[in-house]
Amino acid sequence: MQFKHQGEILICGDFNARTGGLQDYIQNDDGNENFIDCPVPINYSPDIPLVRRQMDREKNIHGTLLVSLCKDLQLRLLNGRFLGDSLGFFTFYNSNGQSTVDYMLTTPNLFYCVQHFIVRSPVELSDHCLLSVCFKSCTQRETTLESLSDVGKFQWEHSMSDNYHDALLHKESVNDILDLMNNIDDENCDDIDFLVSSVNKIYVNAASKTLVLKKKSSRPSNKRKRAKPKKAWMSNDCLLLRKEVRSLGKRLQKDKNNANLRQTYSNCVKHYNKQKKSLKAEFL
Repeated sequence: MQFKHQGEILICGDFNARTGGLQDYIQNDDGNENFIDCPVPINYSPDIPLVRRQMDREKNIHGTLLVSLCKDLQLRLLNGRFLGDSLGFFTFYNSNGQSTVDYMLTTPNLFYCVQHFIVRSPVELSDHCLLSVCFKSCTQRETTLESLSDVGKFQWEHSMSDNYHDALLHKESVNDILDLMNNIDDENCDDIDFLVSSVNKIYVNAASKTLVLKKKSSRPSNKRKRAKPKKAWMSNDCLLLRKEVRSLGKRLQKDKNNANLRQTYSNCVKHYNKQKKSLKAEFL
């Protein structure tokens, strides 16, 4: 509770909580008629109903406690509500089955800044799936020399030199230059970056009015991503086994009710981890 007064909150982890169809908000709380016989503070913010889907329909005591915490502190679960996890995928897989026990919780203000939330496919590193979230940013990018270089390259033509010259002598450009000259302080060198960026911006603005941007090539780059070097102890057979584990993990996430596939995935993970442990021991 103390952190809530210091800013927005994001909580993520394994809660061992199975929430099933439990709601993390107070139902029927968004109508003023509900407060006639039950006075509430003037600054009371009612809960807004938000649909949440989840493949795991089971619930336990930890799940009940988790949604109670959400109601008390007005926290919201991201699972099953955003692009990337619109169905509420399972987050835990082993030979006995699968469940959703890993969650992300946020305060309402941060909740509405979420762009997408993804439950990754199971991999050999853990029985739990990786959770990832992307937030929308409303910050304004500061103009720097690096950002000005992102404008692109202008195609220079001698026939346009007069037009470019006239653009630089335009009233708007002249006023910008005069303002910069008035703000120059010979005894202060701290603002040199700002002055250089501002001058470059004046040139770019004049060029954008008279010159044509060079078209970027639409041809796909022939450069291939450089593969990460394998560990010194890693064998080719072990690499192939890891590839098979990850392939099975992706299939398992799509075919969650396939018990044979789940058992095959679990056995493959055990085989991979055993082989990896053996190779490391031999190397050391």
